Amino acid sequence: MNKKIKYLFCLFIACLAVVLGSLNAKADFGDFSGDDDYGYDSGGGSYDSYDNDSYDNDSYDSGSSYNSGSSDDGGDYPMWVYPAIFGVIVGFLIIGSIKNSKPGRRVTVNNATPLTNLKPMSDYLRLDPNFDEAQFKEKLANWYVQLQNAWQKRDISSLRPYLTDAFYAQVERQLQSHIQAHRTNIIDRIAVLSVQLKGYKQENGEDKIIAYLNTRIVDYTVDDNTGNVLYGNKNVEKFMTYEWLLTRTSGQITEKQEAMQSVVCPHCGATLNINKTAKCDYCGSIVTVEEHGFVLSSIKGLSQRTGR
Repeated sequence: MNKKIKYLFCLFIACLAVVLGSLNAKADFGDFSGDDDYGYDSGGGSYDSYDNDSYDNDSYDSGSSYNSGSSDDGGDYPMWVYPAIFGVIVGFLIIGSIKNSKPGRRVTVNNATPLTNLKPMSDYLRLDPNFDEAQFKEKLANWYVQLQNAWQKRDISSLRPYLTDAFYAQVERQLQSHIQAHRTNIIDRIAVLSVQLKGYKQENGEDKIIAYLNTRIVDYTVDDNTGNVLYGNKNVEKFMTYEWLLTRTSGQITEKQEAMQSVVCPHCGATLNINKTAKCDYCGSIVTVEEHGFVLSSIKGLSQRTGR
């Protein structure tokens, strides 16, 4: 075996070990953050569009997928499939790295929902005169902090009022995969840099709003038994851009005090604060907010840029 073949073989084994070791190396709420940056241009273009709004986690009560609608916990295929596929493409990767040896690595994704069919949010006031765009953006920023904190605590039950049934079930499955693997994702220095409402549409009896959240986090994952960092970095910031899809039944009007909105439990008739808890204090039934306000239907990770 000549030196070149030995070199390629050793490189293959090393790369294979890295790939197998990072198959589940996903982090943050819903597993959007990873080892590789993605979705931004070399000039950091998606971050040039930040507006003047800035929401830091200190401003909120933090105690209180890509398309994640289609991604799951990574258990859909046998483990041998991944090295088999990797074995086929590793040659191309080696050749490509030789021809184009640029520093760093960036994965290009283009999974954003087309915005061409959306109507401007200014028109939404015709449907809902009480809708307050600034208040709505602040609410989404607050939700983001709560999502990350609940994910780190490995208990997302407090998020139940804000998510559709399907999305809640999917994220719960993802979280359980971390719990079963005895690992905890730590998310620090959470800051929402901007929230942008891209527009709305009406479809299948629902009002749908697409929002972009530009955020900063530090995230890493530790072994529950040893406390050792499995992946991620305690000292490196990640700048994330997400696409959120918010939905509610068409014809609903925003309550003037929606943050303290009360509804009647359909099971026992008791009054409860739907934005405080999804569980009726009287009969224990789980009540969703879908019929009473906007909820989070899906999340897409549009880009990740690791701070240098």
